[in-house]
Amino acid sequence: MQIWQYWMELGNQAYFTQDWPQAQHCYQQALADVWPVWLESTLGAAAEAGTLQQLPDNELCLPSCCLAVTVRNLANCHRAAGQPGRSRALLKQTQRWFCCALQQAKLPASLYASLLNLQADLHEALLHCAADPQPQEQNRIVGSGFTAAAGSTIH
Repeated sequence: MQIWQYWMELGNQAYFTQDWPQAQHCYQQALADVWPVWLESTLGAAAEAGTLQQLPDNELCLPSCCLAVTVRNLANCHRAAGQPGRSRALLKQTQRWFCCALQQAKLPASLYASLLNLQADLHEALLHCAADPQPQEQNRIVGSGFTAAAGSTIH
């Protein structure tokens, strides 16, 4: 997750200087880093084999939290760059991914709860996107250091 954090920090710096193409590039790189981890851990072989139940909650929920933060920041960047359609499409697609994950039979309860919370957060972002093409001040950027639903801190 160090590569993810690196790209998120660069993306946040570019966002705050309103360098939209650079911010989008950095967030897309962060998404490319976290996506395969999330996919494998939530929908892939680890989920199929039932090995997720063996992980502590903070490790279990980390990829989903990182994915949601990355998507939220990239969506806000698209909105700030005057691309609300791209923002809505990204948020909707991520909600569909989380919906697929929530349908997994062997999903641990803590991951299920985390995914529900993250899906609700993305829904709220989608509502803001539909109502206002510019990000709200309080919704601009989610830092790369935050507390996950399971209680771990991501740096």
